[in-house]
Amino acid sequence: MRSALAAFGAAAVLTAAVAGAAVWYAPVAFERMLHSYLNDHPEIVAEALERVQQREEAAIGDRKLAMLASKAQELRYDPRLPVLGNPAGEITVVEFFDYKCPFCRQFHPQLAGFLERNPNVRFVLQDLAILGPESVLAARAALAVWEHDRPHFAKFHDAMMRYPGRFDENAVLRIAADAGIDKDALMLDMQDPRIDRRLAEIRALGVTVGISGTPAFLIGDVMVPGYIDGTQAEQLVLQAREKCTTCGSPGG
Repeated sequence: MRSALAAFGAAAVLTAAVAGAAVWYAPVAFERMLHSYLNDHPEIVAEALERVQQREEAAIGDRKLAMLASKAQELRYDPRLPVLGNPAGEITVVEFFDYKCPFCRQFHPQLAGFLERNPNVRFVLQDLAILGPESVLAARAALAVWEHDRPHFAKFHDAMMRYPGRFDENAVLRIAADAGIDKDALMLDMQDPRIDRRLAEIRALGVTVGISGTPAFLIGDVMVPGYIDGTQAEQLVLQAREKCTTCGSPGG
């Protein structure tokens, strides 16, 4: 392909040299000559389009990485976010989830094994609560537990993710009591207006980073919109250990 282009250029130069002056083609003549050449070498057009697409994709990728880096604190290190696994872990995995999301529930049983095999992982929970009033109720309870009764959060979260029924106030308070949480205190804590503001902030963050559904995972520089299993998550953790340009650091 390059040799063909070189031959075309050489022919033009040779023509000019023979004429002893610059060669000027009328627009119509040049258009016909170019059209003829491209007909004979259509791969040139395909290559040009491919390069344009590659450049556009690279630019989009760069913008996305820059955006993830600029939102590292909100995504990974906000102290109001529930964290499972190793709170001081070097690798942070972020899951945008919903307590009513069936695919989030499909991933959840794999979480304990994943964290056991990856003891240096912080697993951050961003609760989008987008699947209706039951999701919002569950999210408000979970954020209240994290804020006021953190030692019982992991047990509560696990029970909520495994609960097969509808989430109403009685069900949520019963789950909380079974997890060792004072349900009367939880009822009061759930009324804190900061919780609703926090949920609104999480949804706004999801919009900013391009998340419209659950689950979605951020592992290293990779945002995965949709379900992955524990094995796929571990592969992305390995990549993040090698390089992460967007991870930042707490308070950084």
